[in-house]
Amino acid sequence: MSIPNSQHQQYPVIVAIAERLSNIIVGSILTDAYTLSKDELILVFQLKMNTYFSVKIVQQYQSCFLFFDYQKPEKISNAQSCFEKIIGKPIARVEQHLGNRSFSFHFIENYQLVFKLYDGLVNVIQFEDTNVTDVFRDSITKDWELSLASFVSLNTVETIQAKQFYIYKREHTHPFYFSISIQQDKLLYESDDVLTVQNEFGKIALNYYRFANSKKQLLSKYNSEKNKLEMLIQKTADGITNKQTAITAEEIANILMANLHIITTKSTSIQLFDFYHNQTITVKLKQEMNAQQNAAYYYRKHKNGNVEQEKLHQKLIISQNHLIVLSNLIDKIEHAQHYKELKPHLPAQHEKKQTVFPFRQFEYQGFLIWVGKSAANNDELTMRHSHKNDLWLHAKDVTGSHVLVKWKSGNDFTKNIIERAAQLAAYYSKLKGSGLVPVSYTLKKFVRKPKGAAPGSVIVEKEEVIMVEPKLPQQRNIS
Repeated sequence: MSIPNSQHQQYPVIVAIAERLSNIIVGSILTDAYTLSKDELILVFQLKMNTYFSVKIVQQYQSCFLFFDYQKPEKISNAQSCFEKIIGKPIARVEQHLGNRSFSFHFIENYQLVFKLYDGLVNVIQFEDTNVTDVFRDSITKDWELSLASFVSLNTVETIQAKQFYIYKREHTHPFYFSISIQQDKLLYESDDVLTVQNEFGKIALNYYRFANSKKQLLSKYNSEKNKLEMLIQKTADGITNKQTAITAEEIANILMANLHIITTKSTSIQLFDFYHNQTITVKLKQEMNAQQNAAYYYRKHKNGNVEQEKLHQKLIISQNHLIVLSNLIDKIEHAQHYKELKPHLPAQHEKKQTVFPFRQFEYQGFLIWVGKSAANNDELTMRHSHKNDLWLHAKDVTGSHVLVKWKSGNDFTKNIIERAAQLAAYYSKLKGSGLVPVSYTLKKFVRKPKGAAPGSVIVEKEEVIMVEPKLPQQRNIS
């Protein structure tokens, strides 16, 4: 879903971005490319005089935001490298694709980095000659099948020359929007520099969606608690009313004492006249007790009932007070205008529940090895918990677990680690009892799952095969 009426990803704006970037980075060198999460990419370029320029793409809240900066960002420890083949290569030119919301950076040696800015399908795709060799968001599996011809429009396009760029605010579910023309809504920012306006728009919109999302989650949580509390209060009040209107255990005991002469032993019930309410009632009796003992039982029950009645009253008062506090909190959240007003009510980090690690986990020579537990779990491991540079293994042509050796920047997968991971793939396969088992291995980026494929089924490209003995390492799984 794109932001309604916002033009931050429309064709005239993409044309302006490509033209501006062409003036900045042609002749520069791509010095780094890495992801901080599955939906955040950072590219760093070295300009002349050892200055830097960075491009950040953030895909969140079902929309895409672009950020540009004339400095080298600080790289955090969990960053994972990508587009390694073009690191250190200079940019020859920037090409805007006519009639398409995309453009490409041309490197030497026939490499291209294509920016596909299609709302929720935003991606950055590396081409070597005409083949896709790497992608930013590999969850968009169809992008592996794209060709450069996919970005060429056959229709003649009259490009609107965007000269000025604006950010407006309106009364709407999506209040902030980007425009290339003057609007009637409240103007927040304007400039003739499209990159600057993209920065401001991304910052404003992301802050708002972070606030709105947190507010929605809090209101959902506390309104759910309020509904449950209101039901509890009603149930407690009904319980008190029922006890007040029903014949009491003490009254039943008095009726029994008035009729001792007609109550026979070993009876389970008897019909007696209720002189309190002028009606006939059926009184349940304990078969093993005589009339007086049954009356004593109801006297005790009445005494306990008074205690229970008092507890119900206390429970009602406590619940009603809690409801007042909860209603005031909901009202405060509903009227909050800034994220800092919500922060005290958000769950603290330490309150998050500990989750059980979903895969078998081993460690060897500093590398983590993850092993799937079932067909569905294999899909979860390969498609949701992998990095494109992880090493992927599977016993060849038989049912078995997917295995991942987690990639570490600057560390190659040695023959020893490949062999150890392959032994695990063989062990957790149908060929576990064989002497030697063929195991396929490749980088995760060469593994994809066709649409509609059965759980655990994938297509593997550029695989190699190693023959190993199925066995577990001496050090068993560590989680």
